[in-house]
Amino acid sequence: MDVAIVGGGLAGLTAAYDLVRFGSQVTLFDDQADFGGQVRTRHQDGFLIEDGAEGFVSADTAVPALCRDLGIDDALIHQAEHRSLLYRDGGLSELSSRDAAMLLGIPVPGASETRGLASLRNGMGSLAAALAAAIQDKATLIRARVASLRRSKGGWQLETADGRGSGARHVLMAVPPTAAATLLAPIDSEAARTLRDIPLTSNLSVSLAFPRSAVSDPLTATGLVIAPDSARADGLRACVFCSSKFANRAPPGYVLLRAFFRPDSTDLAAPDHEWVQRAFDALSPILGLRGRESASWVSRWPAAIPQYGPGHTDLVARLTAQLEAAGHLTVAGAAYLPGGVPGAVRSGRAAASSLRPSLRA
Repeated sequence: MDVAIVGGGLAGLTAAYDLVRFGSQVTLFDDQADFGGQVRTRHQDGFLIEDGAEGFVSADTAVPALCRDLGIDDALIHQAEHRSLLYRDGGLSELSSRDAAMLLGIPVPGASETRGLASLRNGMGSLAAALAAAIQDKATLIRARVASLRRSKGGWQLETADGRGSGARHVLMAVPPTAAATLLAPIDSEAARTLRDIPLTSNLSVSLAFPRSAVSDPLTATGLVIAPDSARADGLRACVFCSSKFANRAPPGYVLLRAFFRPDSTDLAAPDHEWVQRAFDALSPILGLRGRESASWVSRWPAAIPQYGPGHTDLVARLTAQLEAAGHLTVAGAAYLPGGVPGAVRSGRAAASSLRPSLRA
């Protein structure tokens, strides 16, 4: 086997897609119910609910280029609303899309100020599904967690949690830094320590569906961001007006809202109904909710969101050097190349490209 890819998120899937097109033998390991990692879309009763990323910066070319390669570029859509709102001192005011993104820690190139975000008609999960379908008959897909990694003659030996073994010349770890560190610790403690130095935070979102008549606010915006100087006890950071921002997110006569929180480990474990109540209580006075939600969905991502501090580039450079010294071992994902969904795609493509010269040998 040429390459073993650990992790079926966007970075791992993209790398696998490029490698099999190059003619490489690829085995991809992932133990989740669906491919996509932190990109996950639910469809229920006419609602389209994003558990992870809702889209990507329109001005970035990485995702559209991949969609063209996959033949799904006709599914690309752009946001319908471009206004953003700032909540401060009990009121809402206009906020530029650039300032909204900066407050939420989303890097945006200058050209995207008026273009905002793009997505896919059937949700971001359809990108992961298209990638998985494209490699289905060209790669070996093993639905299991890789439990151990060790050196072997000619490369690496991987063993899954259910006892299956597989060998490969190269290993690409496209999993979060903490998972990669666990696999690397017995092999290279310094590289594992560097991986653990990447700061991660948790994210939780609550999606709420309402009859349109139950929400007083006109919702003629992409959503609202809580001003940094208006920190709230309930922890609300932002709310996306999903059904206003993108088409095909709610059935006629209904709206879909998504409230974002940044919980600590204790709050993260609170049951869904408590989070639904917290989101309802937080949004009710801001948006004028006149009745209870008709449906709700809670999404948790513990210690999954990378934080890009001023030393991030140097940290990744140090990690790259450590992995090069280990030999035929690399990482990919948005934790290493910032930019959200485009960063994951670009990182996967870069990893696949970097492996090609050695695969020819």
